[in-house]
Amino acid sequence: MRSAVDLRALRDDYREGRNVIHAYNARAGLETNAPEAIEIAYDLQAGQYIRNHASEPDYYNAYTDEQAALLNTHFPDCESLLDAGCGELTNTALLFGKLEAVPSLFAFDLSWSRVHVGLNHFRSMVDAGCVGRTRAFVGEMSGIPLPDNSIDVVMTSHALEPNHGRETELLGELLRVSRRGLLLFEPSYELGDDAQRSNMEQHGYVRRLPDHCEQLGADVLEHHFTDVNYNPLNRTSVTVVRKPEAAITNAPAFVDPVSHTAMEFDDVDRVYFSPEQGVVYPTLRGIPILRASASVLATGFRDPA
Repeated sequence: MRSAVDLRALRDDYREGRNVIHAYNARAGLETNAPEAIEIAYDLQAGQYIRNHASEPDYYNAYTDEQAALLNTHFPDCESLLDAGCGELTNTALLFGKLEAVPSLFAFDLSWSRVHVGLNHFRSMVDAGCVGRTRAFVGEMSGIPLPDNSIDVVMTSHALEPNHGRETELLGELLRVSRRGLLLFEPSYELGDDAQRSNMEQHGYVRRLPDHCEQLGADVLEHHFTDVNYNPLNRTSVTVVRKPEAAITNAPAFVDPVSHTAMEFDDVDRVYFSPEQGVVYPTLRGIPILRASASVLATGFRDPA
């Protein structure tokens, strides 16, 4: 899809304050938000969330206080947490110090630039022990490179937001990876007033998340607006989702995002090799890029010279 647009023009759109996703969709003739449009928009914004946190620390502290309280209440003794669509790990850095149990953290975003700047910020905010328990990577919510039932809790914060029309697909993938359930901090179309619903329609934001979760076989324990909110046109709701107990759980480790089979890391070439798929996934500045679109066909990677 990226060939359908001129990236230079989109960069100009961003510099001039226009909505990059809307501009992409208009140029590509799309009526819904393409993943490529979302990636480009977020990548161009890299660093903005860090600046937002620095300018409004009280709001973000209160927001992550509420997140931590819900996580501690509904998923006590959480051993592993996945921040799906982590952005610049700004909320995660604040959240880590507020949890009763400090979990192993996996975090991914669609945008390499956001993960890159976010990791630098994250390392400056948390202690060495937290850094050592964190694995950040580039990935897609439609193909998470982790095994079934491998992460205690999967969490999102306005990451599902721009994906109207893909709710069942993406929630199904989040539920596949989780052991215990989901904690979703996303705008609510159903709870919102006319102004919020109009705004969400304009931007192609998700709808009916609780209904989709229940249709996928999960139980919705809570669904309501959070106490802490910033944008009256895009108020955050929390959806607490409990997954039926799985008969078999797996250890969290990177797997091929397409086949969900084991991968091998090559220390020399700094790539992840999928024997099942015959492809390699690169790393850039130490960040694994575990997206199907980033794979390189390399069936002879392990063959003798």
